[in-house]
Amino acid sequence: MANSKFTALIAGLGFMATLSACSADSDKDKLMEAQLCLDQASQGQADSCVSSLASLSSPHSYALRCSAKFIDSGITTPENLSKALSSIGEDSGSNSSTELLSLLNMGGDSSYASDAADLCSKSGQPGFALMGAMAKSATVLASVSSSILGSCTSIDSCTGSDIETIIDDVTDSLNGSGSLTPAEAEKVVEDIAGAVTTVYSVTCGTSKSNKDICGPIDQALTAAGISDISSVSQADLVALGKELIAKWK
Repeated sequence: MANSKFTALIAGLGFMATLSACSADSDKDKLMEAQLCLDQASQGQADSCVSSLASLSSPHSYALRCSAKFIDSGITTPENLSKALSSIGEDSGSNSSTELLSLLNMGGDSSYASDAADLCSKSGQPGFALMGAMAKSATVLASVSSSILGSCTSIDSCTGSDIETIIDDVTDSLNGSGSLTPAEAEKVVEDIAGAVTTVYSVTCGTSKSNKDICGPIDQALTAAGISDISSVSQADLVALGKELIAKWK
């Protein structure tokens, strides 16, 4: 039942909501079966639990498919959940933002993380949407690690310090002195900003937003001079991405 603890992470963000009911009994059966399967699933097994939900488009179905992505990435093991929860709101000498990002890395697979972020956003739950965006951001950073430090291909091989090293290199690369080309570095920060802006209005743009995660995002928006999150240009995204990685570090 370890994976049922994934809801603890969402509840810890203050965003937990009751999953909406579906009108069709057959859909309810599929959802219940998928939930029971996910509660018992180990890493690498979760996708098969939700395969029957591919034809559904309810918020509940997207929430379960979002959860499956996290389970299959190893993010929802009890140890990693505990670390992630501890890093949220942590006020210590360590950098809680980079520690959280290291724990949300989906193996450096940007395409997989992008799919997860999309499913989480469609769940209609701000907590899932925010964690999906953060996971995509973390994975985008991890995806360029091979040219920087050769790790971050999994949660176990990627630490908060590694994420800091990657952020430093991306920042240097933007200025022409890192291991990436300036164009590659701009793509990294643009993708990160894109993930955040997609879900901002329903996650950080509310009175119930989690300030530990949303605070640095709000500060980055101000620093980038962006007042209207609903209308941003490519240049705005690059500027915001630069500010985000600076705030996270």
